[in-house]
Amino acid sequence: MFDHPDAEKTLNHLISGFENFQKKINYSFKDKAYLLQAFTHASYHYNTITDCYQHLEFLRDAILDYLITKHLYEDPRQHSPGVLTDLCSALVNNTIFASLAVKYDYHKYFKAVSPELFHVIDDFVQFQLEKNEMQGMDSELRRSEEDEEKEEDIGVPKAMGDIFESLAGAIYMDSGMSLEVVWQVYYPMLRPLIEKFSANVLRFPVRELLEMEPGTAKFSPAERTYDGKVRVTMEVVGKGKFKGGGPSTGSQSLLQQEEPSAASKLTSLRFLTAEASTAAEALHRQQDGEPESQKHIKGCVHSGHGAA
Repeated sequence: MFDHPDAEKTLNHLISGFENFQKKINYSFKDKAYLLQAFTHASYHYNTITDCYQHLEFLRDAILDYLITKHLYEDPRQHSPGVLTDLCSALVNNTIFASLAVKYDYHKYFKAVSPELFHVIDDFVQFQLEKNEMQGMDSELRRSEEDEEKEEDIGVPKAMGDIFESLAGAIYMDSGMSLEVVWQVYYPMLRPLIEKFSANVLRFPVRELLEMEPGTAKFSPAERTYDGKVRVTMEVVGKGKFKGGGPSTGSQSLLQQEEPSAASKLTSLRFLTAEASTAAEALHRQQDGEPESQKHIKGCVHSGHGAA
């Protein structure tokens, strides 16, 4: 905590109401400054006593990844290397972390000054309530309408995944750098998903596509589109090009950014690769002389038809 004349008073004011959250995750912070920091976005200028959660980035990017990987590696089912890769891909990603953050009410304590970001968060929270289920790598993040032209893509707020990870970093620091304590808090949240995916392993579409088309499937750099989305092109050499687009998930308009954010690129890539292996299979069927389906593959369209 920064040296500040009214630091304790400010801290107590800013974390007012956090008692219920600490009960929900079954962990009580000794140093509440870590708790505040984990929920503070860079835009929240009212917090003058701690850094924002980005300062925990060196921890948050590693802790959950390591703990989940360790748990899967030690699983008595002794998963193969390929299955371990797919399980890690299914469990360690922003969509899963953002969904868990919403399920455990992280969004109710998030501190930011960004109406646009809160709009994205509110939309994602509402979508998850409508679906009444966790969103993951296999989820179709789209609000369906009878008129397909009016279907709405749902952005996954990167900030929600960030604070889910940042709190793990905060607990690690607050507990005297105990990975065991972090896992005691986070395993109950992750356990249903670990069991779900371990019982029915999702093959990561990018890996599946690259195995089907070794050396011939290539992804282009992410591009910005005029409507603020991000587009990625996938080409299977000698067979065709497919383009997939997804919404921006950053806290500022994509059109105001010099380059698409990492989260936007990943969102766009997810929209494309969710059906990438299906696209490759369709190309194989076409090559083998089987009738090609007239239906467009969601998230992918042939290069001659424009962007999705």
